[in-house]
Amino acid sequence: MTTEPAKTEGDESRLLEVSGLTTVFPTRSGTVTSVDGVGFAVDRGEVLAIVGESGSGKSVTSLSIMRLIRSPGTIAGGSVKLQGADLLRLSPKQMRDVRSRRISMIFQDPLSALNPVFTIGNQLGEKIRTAGKIGKRELREQSLDLLRQVGIRDPELTLRRFPHQLSGGMRQRVMIAMALSNKPQLLIADEPTTALDVTIQAQILQLIRKLCRETGTGVIFITHDLGVVAEMADRVAVMYAGRIVEQATATELFDNAKHPYTRGLLGSMPTIDQQREELYSIPGTVPPLTDLPTGCAFQPRCPYATELCSRQRPILETVGSDGHEVSCFHPREAGT
Repeated sequence: MTTEPAKTEGDESRLLEVSGLTTVFPTRSGTVTSVDGVGFAVDRGEVLAIVGESGSGKSVTSLSIMRLIRSPGTIAGGSVKLQGADLLRLSPKQMRDVRSRRISMIFQDPLSALNPVFTIGNQLGEKIRTAGKIGKRELREQSLDLLRQVGIRDPELTLRRFPHQLSGGMRQRVMIAMALSNKPQLLIADEPTTALDVTIQAQILQLIRKLCRETGTGVIFITHDLGVVAEMADRVAVMYAGRIVEQATATELFDNAKHPYTRGLLGSMPTIDQQREELYSIPGTVPPLTDLPTGCAFQPRCPYATELCSRQRPILETVGSDGHEVSCFHPREAGT
């Protein structure tokens, strides 16, 4: 079973190592394990995409890495090592310093992430100041430059506005500017382009890619859009019911996906030469985490499920080159 990402002695490119990460929430129906033994790694300058349906545990995984899980939820186990230092063992003060200087996150809902009683200029300036002392003139110039980078045409007016005075797309661009302001070592982007039109979306993706290339920033990119994954990602982790079910390089995953769930996601993508009138859809729905089926969580929806799948949970194992891993008793080959 793969729980600890491989690492060579003296490998300085390794930025983040997540191993056995488990996050639970007590409910009236029982304890919900939203993240169940998740493990992956991110190298410097690498983009790891995490994909899966809503409720698969993607966002909770990112919040666990940032240690932003709210009570009564708790991180019940595992480790999150940023350049060898386990973030789960840091004091609250130390973790705040990490979040202000070394890790940034683009949240999925900018309206709830931005403070409604402060202007955009106040909030962006506060974020820039966490990196160190800066003069008022330089602070303003940096703020304006960041807003221009994310495609805001009138940055001077935007600095004076409050969050409710901006459109959803504008608020999302402000959140992206704030996340990029301290040139983080690790950027976690949770559906960062959902509210943006395709032109601005392409601009933002190019900006994140440029950040990786020029500064060595590692990126965890959470998305439902497999088209974005194909454009952005170096590697992909597919999540289902709180667990990683497949992990591979982006090229390998698109050419030779092995888990039936991954193949279902890829099969639901529209293509230029598509002959079908209707898109393929995976039958059934994601099971509630309070009532997961025994064995493989995907087996009630899987066309290849056998009796073994209903009584035993498969483990994540290496099945090919370049660290291709899959959690399935019947991994499929390309073309089958």
